[in-house]
Amino acid sequence: MPKTGFHLSIDVENLSRSVDTLEFEGALDLLLTKLDNQKVKATFFVLGQLVRKWGSRILELQERGHEIGLHGFSHTPLSILGRKSFQDETIRGAAAMSDILGKQVSGYRAPFFSLSQNTWWAPEILKSAGFTYSSSILPAWNPQASFPSAPKNPFVWSCGLIEFPVQSYGIGRLRVPLLGGAYVRLTPEILYRAIRNLTDTSKFVYTYCHPYDFDIEETFYRVEGCSWLFSKILFMRRELMLRRITEMVHPDQKTFANLALDTKFISTLKTFAPKTNYA
Repeated sequence: MPKTGFHLSIDVENLSRSVDTLEFEGALDLLLTKLDNQKVKATFFVLGQLVRKWGSRILELQERGHEIGLHGFSHTPLSILGRKSFQDETIRGAAAMSDILGKQVSGYRAPFFSLSQNTWWAPEILKSAGFTYSSSILPAWNPQASFPSAPKNPFVWSCGLIEFPVQSYGIGRLRVPLLGGAYVRLTPEILYRAIRNLTDTSKFVYTYCHPYDFDIEETFYRVEGCSWLFSKILFMRRELMLRRITEMVHPDQKTFANLALDTKFISTLKTFAPKTNYA
């Protein structure tokens, strides 16, 4: 694979808990204009519960050449949902996407990257629900959700589901996804540039973001369910996000689904069967 750039994925979700509030649309339109200008195609992981209100825009994204994946139905961590509710929500979300797009979506991303050793049942459920790949784990320690023992590069679960882990940097508990999410805008410029330039993009690497990351007009408020400090982080340095993301991507990139269907790429992946935690 020739050296290109970071594959771009966007998690479409609300900061507010109201399904009817689509405060992210203005910021998303700004990003879409930039992506169109650079001829970059992205993978959008969209909440299933947004389909009713936002269905026409989801269809528009697909028509513009972007890939659509499922970001769960209600943006609830897998560990909180539990096995049965996760299965029910996954089937419900996949059906909602299929109805609006006219086809089964290939990809799934767990809310908060919450596929972990404690939710060992998730890959098989996703495979049974018709998904080809997942992009749902952080292979590093994190207080919110993490899977430190998982491979750092793309792999195949023993059930046959392909997994694209978050790109992370560092050692041990200091390993973090410095070029993903809020880290993209919070990382000091010199460190951001060094890591971006040193990352080997001839291999599969991706960055992720949210529409709200680009919203410089939104005034600060304490996000429901979040501490004041975490809410502050969600708003900090948003003015840097658009430049940094568009510096990282490249027009020749494939979407996640393209790679998941690339037999040559898949043949290079190793199978991972984790030691499960049944607690």
